[in-house]
Amino acid sequence: SGSFNNTFYATTHERTFTCPDGSTPDANDLDGDGDTSETLCSFTSGSINIQTVASLNAKKYVKGSLDPDFLTFPDTATTRPGDSVFWRLVVLNSGNVPLNNGIIVDIFPYLNDVGVQLNNSARGTGWVPFLIEPITPPPGVTLYYSQSTNPCRDEIAPLEPTPDCVDDWSTTPPADIGTVKAIKLELNNTLQPAETFSMDLLMQAPADASGATGPVAWNSLARGADEVSPQEPNKVGVVLQILDLALQKKLAPNQPAKFDIGDDVQFEVKVFNQGLLIADSVRVRDYIPAGLQLNDPNWQALNDSTAERWLSVAGGELQAGGLAPGDSVSVPITFTITGSPYPDSTFRNLAEIAQAKEYGKDFLDDFDSTPDTLATNDAFAQDDNVNGDPATDEDDQDPAFVRVRVCALTEVTLLDTLCRNNSTGSYTADDFFILELTAQAFDPGPSNRFEVLYNGQVLNPGGTTYGQPVQVGLDKEFAADGSSVFSLLVRDLDDGDICSRSIEVGPVEPCFTCRPTCLPVQLSLQRGQ
Repeated sequence: SGSFNNTFYATTHERTFTCPDGSTPDANDLDGDGDTSETLCSFTSGSINIQTVASLNAKKYVKGSLDPDFLTFPDTATTRPGDSVFWRLVVLNSGNVPLNNGIIVDIFPYLNDVGVQLNNSARGTGWVPFLIEPITPPPGVTLYYSQSTNPCRDEIAPLEPTPDCVDDWSTTPPADIGTVKAIKLELNNTLQPAETFSMDLLMQAPADASGATGPVAWNSLARGADEVSPQEPNKVGVVLQILDLALQKKLAPNQPAKFDIGDDVQFEVKVFNQGLLIADSVRVRDYIPAGLQLNDPNWQALNDSTAERWLSVAGGELQAGGLAPGDSVSVPITFTITGSPYPDSTFRNLAEIAQAKEYGKDFLDDFDSTPDTLATNDAFAQDDNVNGDPATDEDDQDPAFVRVRVCALTEVTLLDTLCRNNSTGSYTADDFFILELTAQAFDPGPSNRFEVLYNGQVLNPGGTTYGQPVQVGLDKEFAADGSSVFSLLVRDLDDGDICSRSIEVGPVEPCFTCRPTCLPVQLSLQRGQ
């Protein structure tokens, strides 16, 4: 500060000139010709009065693991879970007078945080990094640590009273350095005009997003000195890059428990945003098993076994602004059942997230799964689980199951042929026989029972439990005459239209001649239609 004069000098080479305001030797060789004995013309302007300016500039910078350089407001840095967060404090006497007793208070990001001096304003932190090593202060600076997010800081004049503040400042770092929540710097020496120093802090992002409420951790400080009133500069932030989507696939509601070939079946594909970033352009793939055929114009068939759909703001599947953290979106997909899963009773239909973008930016990797277009490389442990361990159950892929009526009588066994002669001895015209049989089925109807029919008449009303024996022919339907052949139908009690077998037995010799063994001469089984 004070009064300054500004003097201009002029010179030329190989010319003679007159200096109207006087001349002076070129002692500093201003023209760079190596001659300090020549003279320069000098011109002195009027004086300039510089006012006293006291200014302390304390600015915070941040660099995440994805940033090549340090950034400051309005830019934000970016890091990944578990990666580093470097903060840099740069202090400068940007005025023209010395500054005494400078002080800086820096409160680290915390959930529901407020400013340091501006403690009536929310900073908006959504996740919390933690200090991982003690801080080395510059020479002439005393550094204090606090484990409170509300340390006492009257020196920087908080706008709101802080009666519950914690006065735990200590120059000794705590045993667990990660518990430090704030630091204070006291400048022991006078900071001269243009004098500057810097200090780095190394923090780490949490390994996951548990408890996070937003993508940015905001940091700010407040500073002051005897000659400078306390002030809180702009906050600076770092984004935790967590794009975390999960997928769940289920049968759509209000559909039967079992389907028939030719039926349409509809599934619901639901995408959840479990991360901290807004998502867009979510690419979903569906892997179609043999026996199902895509019947949905909103999905693109890439081939017989793969369909694809993009969920985006531009396409109208996502609301304006993208899929926000905590939100979900559901879309249907419809198939026609064209075949049977036999020898299984269900079709297993997979859907998977193949790609996704951060809204307005580029495609990103998912935090806890690997988006791809491969149907068989994802671990699967539990259906509909969107919070599984990535090692055992990736949450970006999920199957759904559709049961089809495929009941099949796999076995009909004749256990015995019981001949009855009506107590007429060697008279054989009235001989008849009783069949004792049992049956086994794959995927039987809900009653788990079978029935036996002859000439359209049910011989065991109410059916018989699979695996249990039943005797039929008790009403003398089957003549033991050595020539008659009888056709029976064994069918599932519930799904007899698709689950049956015809049986042909006989002929059976008269009881007088076949005892003690009266097994049928012929037995043939055919699956019913």
